[in-house]
Amino acid sequence: MKEPALPLQEAVVTALRSNTAVDALVAKRVYDFVPGTEPGNTAKFPCISFGESSSRPYEESDCIDSTEHSFTIYCWSRTAGYPECKRMAAAVRAALHDADLTVTDFSLVLMQWESTDFRRDDDGSNVAALSFRALLDPV
Repeated sequence: MKEPALPLQEAVVTALRSNTAVDALVAKRVYDFVPGTEPGNTAKFPCISFGESSSRPYEESDCIDSTEHSFTIYCWSRTAGYPECKRMAAAVRAALHDADLTVTDFSLVLMQWESTDFRRDDDGSNVAALSFRALLDPV
């Protein structure tokens, strides 16, 4: 069986980059690793990054190698307060919750938003962490 985590990530990033509401806020700055965050460099904000993810067999599936995935999308802002960060989170949620994404070699059965947490990072950035759940069947 093929590993579904990477095709799912690629589909999510493509969906976010092609969404007009998300693009209006971050201008295609959707990353796996935020460039320029290594010492001595600076990233352009606001931006979105694909965070932690996990995959496991979906036990409720009969005779199909279905997989369940959890992943986090981070929205990063350096403007004062949370408004920009919360607008970004709302756009991401709207773009992905119940989305019908094309995932190479898999059928997306479910794409569900589960929660959003807001916090301030150690460097002063405002961060929204959106948790999603997806179910995939092989095709």
